[in-house]
Amino acid sequence: MISMRKAKFFASLFLMAMVCGCGDPKTSQNAPLNSPEFTGLTADRGRSTNLLAVGDWSKPVKDRAGYSLRGRLLVFDTPHYQWGGNAPVYLELENLSPRTDQALAVYFALGDGLECDLRDARGKPLPPPSMPVFFSGPSRPWTRQCWTVVPFDGSVRLRADPQVGGFSPKPSGLTIVFSMTKRWTIPAGDTNYFLSGTFSPPTNHPSPPTCHVWQGKLELPAVRVPSPGP
Repeated sequence: MISMRKAKFFASLFLMAMVCGCGDPKTSQNAPLNSPEFTGLTADRGRSTNLLAVGDWSKPVKDRAGYSLRGRLLVFDTPHYQWGGNAPVYLELENLSPRTDQALAVYFALGDGLECDLRDARGKPLPPPSMPVFFSGPSRPWTRQCWTVVPFDGSVRLRADPQVGGFSPKPSGLTIVFSMTKRWTIPAGDTNYFLSGTFSPPTNHPSPPTCHVWQGKLELPAVRVPSPGP
């Protein structure tokens, strides 16, 4: 039989979970888009000017050498020149390391290290659409890889989606694509979907000289992604 003291203890834990919204994507806190740091921010080489959402920064992760990194997700509206393309998604990384003796290098590749999921307000994954993919214009590779140097006390933004040409038929909503199996369309006007992910870059590639290769795993907070109305 549970004593009164234990019952009060478990009741208090339950109340704290309800207040904090543990495990509930609705508790995600988007960064305010009217912040001066986002003024004039564009995507897709200046062709997408509507920034839809910016997630909170992840907790900084320090590797064994003392280099610290944090990250967040940014989502833009579909570029105006694409009738049915996908939304540009960016991974932003910030160097919080107290060390300055070596440049901080991170390896980034599509489909290798960044894992994202889209869920509704109840935490249920959104199924991928059944529509076929139609590529307009010159073909683009579904893989993209590079070394990037995150400067001391600075940040970089990396295009995290494959930038496909378009979809057929024209989707009624905002389409987010990471791969052939990781692609979703948020219904037009819906604001109850959340994009989250993890970033754990591979370290088994030849690294740039004189650079320190960061090792670790970032837990990217969920960001509420509003789909523009029709």
